[in-house]
Amino acid sequence: MTEQAGQSLDDASLVATISELAAATTGRANLQIDRGTDLIEAEILDSLDWSVFLLDLEKRYEVTIPDEEVESRNLQVVGNLVDFIRNAK
Repeated sequence: MTEQAGQSLDDASLVATISELAAATTGRANLQIDRGTDLIEAEILDSLDWSVFLLDLEKRYEVTIPDEEVESRNLQVVGNLVDFIRNAK
């Protein structure tokens, strides 16, 4: 298990953090999120929430997520986002 800036980078921890940040962004609790969840299509985040969520995620993991990567890598899918964060570290 790899850790960076006090954050665990295993799948379960990353998915839990994504869920936590999505819940904080939307003000909704008990979100059902797993690696296959598309945060936009599942209507968990709208376009404004998505922008705020990405900024919070970048701060949390001290990574930069370029706009072109968001679209080309389909990062609204949790598993793709998890892989991106892990590889960016």
